[in-house]
Amino acid sequence: MRGGPSQLALLPQDLRLVIPGPLRPWQSETLRLLGVAPERLEVYDPTTTMLRCERTLLMSHLRCYYAMSSLANIGFERLRATVTGPDGTAAARRRLFVVRTARAQDRQSLLNGDAVRALCLERGFEILEPGSLPVVEQIRRFSEADWIVGEQGSALHNAVFAPRGARVLCLH
Repeated sequence: MRGGPSQLALLPQDLRLVIPGPLRPWQSETLRLLGVAPERLEVYDPTTTMLRCERTLLMSHLRCYYAMSSLANIGFERLRATVTGPDGTAAARRRLFVVRTARAQDRQSLLNGDAVRALCLERGFEILEPGSLPVVEQIRRFSEADWIVGEQGSALHNAVFAPRGARVLCLH
């Protein structure tokens, strides 16, 4: 059986999903948005727990290096439609300058980050730190964006929720 995030909710209701934990709040929220009830989850600690399963369904990775499985797009579209409505579009158009948390900035930062930030503000971009928002709000804001600018890294991952034709500038 082949499947992706959007098909998790379509699996037989007696099938439990085994997931290494503990789950972070954003992971629980994403599973809920995909229609997976918490009682279907079997969260375990892979460092201390050995599992024995009567029946197993193994999902492959949704990405390998920089290539994304087409199955992932189905899940992203479902998440966007769950948040923004069936057509998956939003009326407002945002210009986002995406920043990462202070901890992530310590590891990797643009040499001229302050100048880039100032330039984006002058041009009407709003500063957005995705990690500070609930998953639903992250999806909503990125689905309303027609311009997204940010430094390479996880803060830009939500660009998958941007509408077709949105421009994404990834800075190195």
